[in-house]
Amino acid sequence: MANRYTGKYAPLAISSDWRTQDSKRKRRATSDSSIPCSPHPHQGDPQFSATSRAQFENMDMEHKLNCLFDMLSTNYAMNYKLDCLNNSLYHLKAVHDVTEARLRLLEYKSLEIEARSLRNNLIFNGFPEFVGTDDCVQTIREFLTSKLNMNLALHS
Repeated sequence: MANRYTGKYAPLAISSDWRTQDSKRKRRATSDSSIPCSPHPHQGDPQFSATSRAQFENMDMEHKLNCLFDMLSTNYAMNYKLDCLNNSLYHLKAVHDVTEARLRLLEYKSLEIEARSLRNNLIFNGFPEFVGTDDCVQTIREFLTSKLNMNLALHS
């Protein structure tokens, strides 16, 4: 039988369906009792405590021990699954925190790049607006050439 549990709960999960007989030999437990033994008898049963206690009191000692061991094994298996889920949650939270930090850094860099590009822009105002075929670049060139005496022949 392959062991599907690892970690601190593995020793109990390995031998969950074995019982000792004569303390020399192990053999598989058989369901020779007519009393049901479920690891979770309370699921869907509103009178779990009274029915379960009455059944438990009528069992022989070996069957009681088997039922308790089954419940312990199930409990350890659930604890193992819960530990795995907690580990996954912590890992996902760490990944989320790193992703969130990277997103904040990208937002900051984006704003910085936008601010730098706005810093390098020149703002010209006071020109009358023309409706129709107005060429803004040509208007600015004429202004720079006529009013500021700048020669823009090299830049065109």
